[in-house]
This record gives sequence, C-alpha cells and structure tokens, in this order.
Amino acid sequence: FQGRVVAENIIGKNRIFDSRFIPSCIFGYPEIAFIGKNEEELKAEGIEYKTGKVNFIALGKAKASGHTEGIVKILMCPKTKKILGAHIIG
Repeated sequence: FQGRVVAENIIGKNRIFDSRFIPSCIFGYPEIAFIGKNEEELKAEGIEYKTGKVNFIALGKAKASGHTEGIVKILMCPKTKKILGAHIIG
C-alpha cells in the first residue's frame, strides 16, 4: 500500500499514507494486537461508537489450542458501520 501511495503521488494524485491503520502486534504472553483508535481516543474526540466483544472461549482455534482466555473488541461507527479500532488480547 505504501508503494501505491508513492506511485499515485508521482503521477500527480495527492495521496496521504495514514499509518494509524497498520496493525500492530506484541508477541508475548498474552499476545496483543490492535489497529485504529481506542475507546479513550474516541471519547476525547467526541466520536460516537459502538463496541462489540467476543471472548476467546467462543473461537474454535482458541478451544483447539487450549488457550481460551482472551477477548476481541471491535469499535465501530453506528451509522456507517466503519471499523474505528480493533483490539485483541489473549
């Protein structure tokens, strides 16, 4: 995607690379992954959002591996259904 942004800027389009939506991961125990904004940032900016949560116990891979402690949380705009942030800990 970074290359595409560069190529489009070379041909005269004014594209901006938004690094907020590059997934980040911390490989340890527990593993953590996140993208976008967190609840504190959305609240501070006055952005309306809905939260969806799923516990790892509901995920087949977590059950199969025996690692069922954890959560997936998605933050989204209630009007557009656009994902504003996602967080996984487990």
